[in-house]
Amino acid sequence: MDTSSWFQRLLKKDPVDHGGWSCVITWWEGNDVLNPGIHPWLRGNGIAGRGAGWPTSPRLEELRDAWLDATVLPMEKQIAAEIQVQALRDVTFIPLGLTYSQTAYRSDLTGVVTGFPPVFWNVRRV
Repeated sequence: MDTSSWFQRLLKKDPVDHGGWSCVITWWEGNDVLNPGIHPWLRGNGIAGRGAGWPTSPRLEELRDAWLDATVLPMEKQIAAEIQVQALRDVTFIPLGLTYSQTAYRSDLTGVVTGFPPVFWNVRRV
């Protein structure tokens, strides 16, 4: 399925037999889920925020806003821990696993940036 059709279906609330959906499996890169402020599935803003699956959790949104407003790291860590507990209570998404890409490089290369997706700038031969 192409991406635009997927997004249209994702936001459709009709029953499955009328073109709606009941489950979606996708994956995100690490930077997309790096913190509670930008995590696309760790939301509880319902259809008003166009969140997939339309989960509604005022407490989760309140904690997310508090995390964004936090000014010191210990406060961010405490709020992030509370977000994790609330997300498990409300089940806004279900993580199914973690993947690692197997990658090998020639020994005469330097400047290789690790991570996914692979990037090839800064690479030089020794």
